[in-house]
Amino acid sequence: LRVVPALRSSNYLIARQAPGVIGPHHLALGRWTLTLLLMMSFVSDGLLRDGAPWRHEWKQLMTLVSLGMWICGAFV
Repeated sequence: LRVVPALRSSNYLIARQAPGVIGPHHLALGRWTLTLLLMMSFVSDGLLRDGAPWRHEWKQLMTLVSLGMWICGAFV
């Protein structure tokens, strides 16, 4: 139960300690990439079977992912 607050606060600490070293967009990209890798370890089997209905909507999904990363993570 304490893992989620620790991960969330570590993002703010890194952003505060490295203002000239890593930009906010790169920090957000790294956070979302790590999240994607962790989630894929749990759901990859379900996404790849049953004909993968998400393949028809990949453009909309990429747009939403990009907007989510830019809006939620870039201004931290």
